[in-house]
Amino acid sequence: MIIESALADTPFIDDMNADAYYDIKDAIFDIIMDGANDWVRQAGCSEPRSG
Repeated sequence: MIIESALADTPFIDDMNADAYYDIKDAIFDIIMDGANDWVRQAGCSEPRSG
């Protein structure tokens, strides 16, 4: 994923502050998922039934 690669190359990310990586990644992922969920609702999609 492009975002993960960019974050991994960021100088402030190292073993001592790996939490910063996840703080940023989680926030970005939440934004992406919010947009995806909005799209699903607007498109009228639903998850397939299992089984």
